[in-house]
Amino acid sequence: MSCRVHDFASLFSMLLVCGLAVSATAGAPASDEDPTVFSEAAKILPKPREIWPILEKEHVVPREFTIESDEIVTSDTDPSLKLRKVRARFYSQRLGGKRWVHPCTILMPADNSRNMTPERKGKVVILGGGTGVIQEHEIANYGEPIAARTGYPTMVVGNPGQYEDGSDLEGQIAILGQLRKDTGEVYYNMNCQLAVVYIQAMNAFQEFLGLDTVKAVIGGHSKRGRSAPVAAAMDPRVASAVIMGNEAYFPNDMTHPNLCFYHPFFQEQVHVPVFYLGVTNEGGYRMFNVTNMKRQLRTPLTVHIIPNYVHSTYHPVQYMDFLMWVAHTFDGRPLSQISDVTTERKGNRTFFRAKVAGDAKVKVVKLWIAYTDNPRWRDVMWYDFLMWDRGDYYETSIHGKVPDAYMIEVSDIAQGISGYVSTVPHKLTDAPVEERDPEFGYLPRFWGPTE
Repeated sequence: MSCRVHDFASLFSMLLVCGLAVSATAGAPASDEDPTVFSEAAKILPKPREIWPILEKEHVVPREFTIESDEIVTSDTDPSLKLRKVRARFYSQRLGGKRWVHPCTILMPADNSRNMTPERKGKVVILGGGTGVIQEHEIANYGEPIAARTGYPTMVVGNPGQYEDGSDLEGQIAILGQLRKDTGEVYYNMNCQLAVVYIQAMNAFQEFLGLDTVKAVIGGHSKRGRSAPVAAAMDPRVASAVIMGNEAYFPNDMTHPNLCFYHPFFQEQVHVPVFYLGVTNEGGYRMFNVTNMKRQLRTPLTVHIIPNYVHSTYHPVQYMDFLMWVAHTFDGRPLSQISDVTTERKGNRTFFRAKVAGDAKVKVVKLWIAYTDNPRWRDVMWYDFLMWDRGDYYETSIHGKVPDAYMIEVSDIAQGISGYVSTVPHKLTDAPVEERDPEFGYLPRFWGPTE
């Protein structure tokens, strides 16, 4: 064990005893001078690249990659195409005496010769998701369209997956917190162990394709998303990372153990683009967390926030944006860039302006605004307004009361693939912001438990 990891294990044990462990979503940035600097945490906390050799030695197990079925199917996205569809499984690691097993499905062109050309060889996509029926949804809406439209081999993998007896790990992920408490090891964290799954998935893909290496777009929803930059810090084969719907945020004066796997804290270890695909009605997080988190990054995120959606993975725009990001990473599909965002109050109107640049064809630019009477920002309805092209900028205005928050969204198309980018939500008023219920924040505001 590295000295830093060992030292922090002792510190964390002390924090637990003293009751000083702090919420992962507390507050706003502690320092306005440079929110990207985590000076106190950097003195004591290890980062993913330092932790990976320990995991590889102590917990990683032989993959035993096993193909369960291998067939040629007609593409649903493009019926003129034939795809090879392989169902398989592999192991990633042993934790608490139990191996994690990962059912997966690989989709790729039946004729894969194009992917053996120098410019495409080894480029793959890995979506971390659920198992069973949920995985079938992800195959149909993410895996199959990505494989058909881009031609790159695409894996949809259960992450965290299952135990060997078939029981689902998703509902038992709290075991990691118990292991951390029992052992004092800071690396027991879902954003760490799920990163190991991505690394083993890259190994399995490499083995399956018979290649010396791969370059992978990886990502998924919630913990599967936040673990993707962790894997990028640990393994140079990651080409880019996608974070979907997880707004955990740490101020930069904290020394909480979860910082070890918090992207802004270890950002200098991540040398690939990161796409944050969020929603306005997140569950269990404080509104504007992603806005604060973005300020902590020296290399900006590409962002799209989907208005009026929740902590889930069934929105058609999520399918579209993931495909767009793969095309951007591997084929250079240009993305629109939003800049110079300003607001101005004139009389009874609030004016909103922004510049939009890039080689993608802009289809529409929208302003989204929201008002809230709920400090947790639960079930807040966002309304859209077209922004008009004024030549060197886009503009629109709203009469009446100043909105509590706004953001700007661009719909564009390039290389025949549509997608969206946006700003993060910006707060305009002093409307209060409170933490959402971490247990039931993903449910409707007026939902309540019954007997």
